[in-house]
Amino acid sequence: MARAGQGNYGYANSVCDMLCMSRRAAGLPALALAWGPVDHVGYVAEILKVPLSSHSAHHLSGLGFTFKEAHCTLRHVFEYLKSCR
Repeated sequence: MARAGQGNYGYANSVCDMLCMSRRAAGLPALALAWGPVDHVGYVAEILKVPLSSHSAHHLSGLGFTFKEAHCTLRHVFEYLKSCR
């Protein structure tokens, strides 16, 4: 069974994806980002309630998660958006 609140994330992501598909079908620009976990913020940090220890990070990375720091994630997004001009 999923944790409380996960359905909200899934639904919101689906709405964003469908909006982007609709805009692209109409010839309009659209971009949906699949963030993944960002260290110290968001759902993963909330359920852990503490910054990731090296043990927790190692365990979760073994499940396929990689953690990015928020400022690095945003920098990559801004660089990508600038390159699209």
